[in-house]
Amino acid sequence: MPKKRIFIAIQVPEELKNTGEFYLKPFFGDKNIRIPKKEGWHITLVFCGYLDDKDTEKLKEIVKDIALKFKPFEFVPQKILFAPPNRPRMIWLTFRNSPQFAELKNNIENDIVSCQKEGLIRSFRRENREPNPHLTLARFEEKYFSSIKKFLPDTGIDLTKETAPFPVKSIDIMESHLSRTGADYELLEKINLL
Repeated sequence: MPKKRIFIAIQVPEELKNTGEFYLKPFFGDKNIRIPKKEGWHITLVFCGYLDDKDTEKLKEIVKDIALKFKPFEFVPQKILFAPPNRPRMIWLTFRNSPQFAELKNNIENDIVSCQKEGLIRSFRRENREPNPHLTLARFEEKYFSSIKKFLPDTGIDLTKETAPFPVKSIDIMESHLSRTGADYELLEKINLL
């Protein structure tokens, strides 16, 4: 049975994607920068790994149960910057830390780990770092950083005055299809929060 590359995501509004695209203009045409397709931009809540159909169905059950315990919340766009700070190789649109995001992520991960005791969703590996909600706008090899760093200030671009918070009312279970030209994403299920 073939396995699928599954993750849980939060979709972002088109206006925010347009803001990100605007700030990427200096990078257009640079063959060393890979800019994913704008329609696929999302915030990854949990990367689940490679799952078979049985595991994917169990994941849907987990997420539906947890979603019933969470009210919609807001995400506040913060900055566009090079990331991660110690070894820049991406351009992120970051968001203010959200206790609701962290709690939702933690609850889903806890329930997945519990399922592993039953032999399900074994490919999942919990991240050992603080939640850091972001949207990956572009990727590049670390060796090109010195030639592109002039396009963004060291402290990033502050978005707090030009973008509005947006409501998170649902989360999506997604499958990613990787190819040489980048990833394409398929929505498997949209799950509304309480």
